[in-house]
Amino acid sequence: DKKLAMLNPPSSNILQSKISFAILWDMYMNMKLTPHESEIVQRYLAPTYREATPFTLWNKPYVKKPVISREGASVEIIRENKISKSKYDLYSDFLSVYQKFIELPKLNVILNNEFTEKYYIIGSFVCNDNAVGLSCRLGDEITEWESHWLAVSYIKEEEEGDY
Repeated sequence: DKKLAMLNPPSSNILQSKISFAILWDMYMNMKLTPHESEIVQRYLAPTYREATPFTLWNKPYVKKPVISREGASVEIIRENKISKSKYDLYSDFLSVYQKFIELPKLNVILNNEFTEKYYIIGSFVCNDNAVGLSCRLGDEITEWESHWLAVSYIKEEEEGDY
């Protein structure tokens, strides 16, 4: 009857869950991946575990993230006995993963007609080994609801005289 349209298949929930990061990191640590897969995980995925123990033992900063969450809600950054928490506590009752803290880069931008320093994070989208999309979000240390989307463009070099 065309009364329901699916934008994402149910399987997409598996990829949206942050537990997949911990599972991939566990597979990498236990040598259950091919050399090529291991290289990808080591290069592009921050160490992620199902418990905080590796970070607390090494006294390393880490991020606690609910497995299923949105917009930075219920995220905590733990470093040097200091905890930075999200303003929104919507998912704290859910299972969490613990990921190596990586300081985000900062950028000076104009917001509301004044310069302000914001953290930024770049997301990329790949389909069938082809880059198909790019996004950039500006926000505070924990990227939350108040974050901003930064326009990203690609300018194709034209032959001289073509504009």
